[in-house]
Amino acid sequence: MSKCLTKHSCEICLEYAKTQKNLDPSFLLCFFKAYENAEKSTFGNLNMPHENFYNYVYSLESEFINSFPILSVEKGIGDKLKMRMLNIDYEHPCPNFDKDYLLNFFLRFRIYASIKFLNRHLVSEKKIKNRKLAILQHL
Repeated sequence: MSKCLTKHSCEICLEYAKTQKNLDPSFLLCFFKAYENAEKSTFGNLNMPHENFYNYVYSLESEFINSFPILSVEKGIGDKLKMRMLNIDYEHPCPNFDKDYLLNFFLRFRIYASIKFLNRHLVSEKKIKNRKLAILQHL
């Protein structure tokens, strides 16, 4: 939400971002409770986003998880994912809010994160195989 506010920040958007509710302590892990920030507030002032924003991002994530493995081998994956995600409804109180910017930002981040973790997984598998090979060669 803060990235979107750098693109467009009117009074309505600022109020929408500030109307976040506090996190429910029962959902947090114990080690989050142990740390305090400079203001001595628990959970480091973490806030839950507005419910319809949360539901929108959750819907985007669900669509990404279902579509990415199928579309990842094709060209133009970003455009194809975006076309699928344009159908997901999101009601923002500000008529000038750039939903397209939010959607593009989400897609860039998720594609980058997916490729990053896949590469990390492949590298770790390769190291394990090479380590076993090196051990066997030195016997």
